[in-house]
Amino acid sequence: MVGVLVQGQQEENNAASAPTFPETIPETTFSCTDRPYGYYADVEAQCQVFHICQNDVMWSFLCPNQTLFNQEYFVCDHYVNVDCSLAPTLYNLNDNFGRIDEINEENTTTPPQ
Repeated sequence: MVGVLVQGQQEENNAASAPTFPETIPETTFSCTDRPYGYYADVEAQCQVFHICQNDVMWSFLCPNQTLFNQEYFVCDHYVNVDCSLAPTLYNLNDNFGRIDEINEENTTTPPQ
C-alpha cells in the first residue's frame, strides 16, 4: 500500500511540471512548407501541439492536458513517455506513410487448397 501511495504522490508532483495550455492552440513558427505529408510535434509548444501537413497546408491539434504528442507513435501520450526534444529527429518516420513494402516471396506461405 505504501508504494502505491508514494507513486501517487510522485505523479501528483510531476503533474505540476507537465505543460498545460488553454483550450486554444498557441501560435508558433512551425510551418508545413516543403514538408512531406505527415504528423509533426511542435517543439515550440512543448509537444502539446501537433500538426498534420499535406501539400504545404497545416492542420493543428492540441493534445489533452498531461499528454504530449509522441512523434515515434503519432499519438498523444502521457507526458512522462515523451522526450519532446527528440521529436525533430523522428520527423523522418513520416516518410513511411503510403509506402508499400516489397513482399519477400521466399518467406510467404501458400494457403492450403
